[in-house]
Order: sequence, then C-alpha cells, then structure tokens
Amino acid sequence: PVSVGVPISYGCDHLCTYCIVRLRRGPENSRPVDEIVGEVQDLGRRGVKEITLLGQNVDSYGHDLAGALRRVGERRRADTNRRAGSHSRTSSGQWSPDLADLLEAVHPVEGLARIRFLTSHPSDMTQRLIETVARLPRVCEHMEVPVQSGDDTVLRRMGRGYTAAAYRDLVARIRAAIPGVGLATDVIVGFPGETEAQYQATYRL
Repeated sequence: PVSVGVPISYGCDHLCTYCIVRLRRGPENSRPVDEIVGEVQDLGRRGVKEITLLGQNVDSYGHDLAGALRRVGERRRADTNRRAGSHSRTSSGQWSPDLADLLEAVHPVEGLARIRFLTSHPSDMTQRLIETVARLPRVCEHMEVPVQSGDDTVLRRMGRGYTAAAYRDLVARIRAAIPGVGLATDVIVGFPGETEAQYQATYRL
C-alpha cells in the first residue's frame, strides 16, 4: 500500500455527551514514541509513501507518557523550553512528549513523502503544533478540526469545552501560520434540543 494509518493512541480523556468512546475504550493511552517511529521506519522500508497518525484525539498525544522523551526531544530541550506551548509537564514535574515531538520524530524517516494526522480536538490544538505543521515540509498542510456546533449553548451541552469564538480564533491562527491550509470539520445537525436559531448559528459559522 502507498498510504497506511498508524495508531498512536487509544481511548479519549474527553467526555463529550454524544460519544461512547470513553466508555468503551477508556481514557487515552498513548503508544511510546520509539515504538511508533520503529513502525513507521518499517513501513518506509516496505515502500509506503504516506502515513496518517491516528487517534481519537491525536492533539493530546503523549500527556500520559511522562519521562518517555528519551532521545526524541531531549536534544532539543534547551530550545523547546523557551517556546510557549512546548512539552506538557505532568503533576510529578516530568516532561512528556506531544504530537509536535512525534511529528518531528517521524519526519526524517527515509522513504516517506507525506504525513497526516487525525482526529483533533480544538481544545488541545496548541500553537506549537500549528507552527510545527507549518515548518515541516512532509507534514500535509491539512487539518481536521471538528467544531460540531456553532452555538455556545449546544457546545456546552455537548461537553466540548470551547466556544464558537474560541473556535474562530483557532481557525484564524491556523490560517495565519499556514497560508493555503486545507481545513475539514465535523458538524452534528439535530443534536437533541437544538433549535432552529442554534442550527442557523452553526450554518453561519
């Protein structure tokens, strides 16, 4: 195959009211960076040209991998510590890798031409990730950023954790950093209790 999906995490830490993933698959469980890189290297040797990093919420990848940076990121520690939104720090004070680190790690793999990732959650998409996508030439300038609704009341009832204004701001920051970026989204129409006015708010968004 030319294109292959590579799971990087399972489960989800969000509790969106319409979604069963957390109940069926449990909290997010990230695969170690080195394990993923090894799989991608094997795919590259087999002729795969495009990989898609997969997870229910890839943007929060790695928060459960405290101390797992190893050589990935360690060599850049002095630099990343100076950048806003760099590696997350756990309650124990240990650094954990994030999706930006993982993109950096798989980007040099020989044979790869394109790298994609999905699915994202707007609340977990950092400026650091956006800038990493803009900087790495093999990472496709395409993002799926599900909004689900353009009405704040519906978003609150969905348990999404952001407002329509915050979503607009995120999209503006992505477009500013990555001119010509392709953006995809998901919308739920007819969420229980949704009014015509709330639907129209989504339409206008």
